[in-house]
Amino acid sequence: MKKLNFIATVLIAFLSITNALAQQAQPLADEDRARIKEKADSLLQQHISLQDFVGVAAGVYYQGETLWSGGAGYRDLEQKLPATREMRHRIASIAKPMTAIAIMQLVEQGKIDLDAPIQSYLKDYPRKPEGEITVRHLLGHVSGTPFYASMKEGFPTMHFNTLDDAIDLFKDRPLEHKPGSAYLYSTYGYTVLGSIIEKVTGQSYAAYMKANVWSVAGMPDTHLEIFGESYPNQSRLYKKNKKGKFVADKQTDLSLKYPGGGLLSTVADLLNFGKAVLNNELVTAESLEQMGQAADVEWKGTPYGLGWYLVNDEVYGRILRHGGQQSGTNTYLSVFLDHDLVVAVLGNTYNASGSVYSLHEHLRNMAVDAKQRFAPIRSAISMSKKDLKPFVGKYDFGKGQIMHISEKANLLHSKLGKYPLTPVYAEAKQKFFYRGFDGQLEFVKNEQQEVVKVIFYQKGQPVEGKRIN
Repeated sequence: MKKLNFIATVLIAFLSITNALAQQAQPLADEDRARIKEKADSLLQQHISLQDFVGVAAGVYYQGETLWSGGAGYRDLEQKLPATREMRHRIASIAKPMTAIAIMQLVEQGKIDLDAPIQSYLKDYPRKPEGEITVRHLLGHVSGTPFYASMKEGFPTMHFNTLDDAIDLFKDRPLEHKPGSAYLYSTYGYTVLGSIIEKVTGQSYAAYMKANVWSVAGMPDTHLEIFGESYPNQSRLYKKNKKGKFVADKQTDLSLKYPGGGLLSTVADLLNFGKAVLNNELVTAESLEQMGQAADVEWKGTPYGLGWYLVNDEVYGRILRHGGQQSGTNTYLSVFLDHDLVVAVLGNTYNASGSVYSLHEHLRNMAVDAKQRFAPIRSAISMSKKDLKPFVGKYDFGKGQIMHISEKANLLHSKLGKYPLTPVYAEAKQKFFYRGFDGQLEFVKNEQQEVVKVIFYQKGQPVEGKRIN
């Protein structure tokens, strides 16, 4: 049973870590730098060859410098324009920690009280019978402010001239719960925070952010995405259709949610933002400490602080992180407070969050861990739907632990209980591997060439699951 619980933990966390990483990182030698560049470039190419993205850019800041950044694939598939480290693309919800930083700057200046009702700054925002909403509630997604009311709102096409106009869309809706009593992720809460910034400073959200966050951190290519305008090195938006083919994604108007998911940026700018956070160039250490405190609510997933997801890892220590997904976009940014480390990934393809996270983990590990740095990259082979069909089914590991194996777009996926659907890649006809951690699946056939069980390997340790359908 212990081994089965370990499988579940691995699948949800996508982690394979060793105690050796807990040791103090050593300065990198030239050989290490060359290997990191070589392996990082190869990892990007692997993601493109396995059709995770149309285009991707990524980078690593470590030990006081940008250790590596690069791109692969296309920022414009139709015109065959390559995705490079300069690719300018939507960062989706990574906008939230930037907005949160701006709020904390104004808290430091005495212009905002985290625990004041938001009507202290937005006089016309309706008071709610469920209770008073504070700035802190909005930052931590515990205000009860609802999320999108429909798929149309999540992929908006309407344009709002101001943040106040955008707020009019949802401000009269009832709250989902009493403020401060539960967590509910809501981009609309950050639209409200953007309006508070405007009221307190007398500047537009964009003007304040440019002067006090983006320029200070060294982020010249970060700005609002204005619908209909084009920008240098801008990527197009893509997704996979039901047949697994890349097609253009919806051209959405982000004016509904600029402060929570309406920005364009580059990998270089994101790394500089992370660096500025590490070095307290944007807010004080005391403010950052506050941002790293989660609300006192029940957490069923990763806790959320003020603008950041919070991880306290036994090896990597305290981590501030945020991902993002919207039309044509998947992104990830992590700031490692106990290591001089920032990792950023920008993918220009919707619904590729697993691939973004896997790439992020590989880049993090090889920057810090020499063993993983020099480990070979597993190679995948191509298999057809017909080849994969015999493996599709349910496998019983005992004690109610059922692994579901499915096929989509010429790729197997595994799912264990409530944990995420996870892709596995073929390295031989009956052997598959996970890309985010050290895990493999080997399917076993009987004399009649029927698949009768699967063996899950974690660091070489096997656990068997019997096929039940």
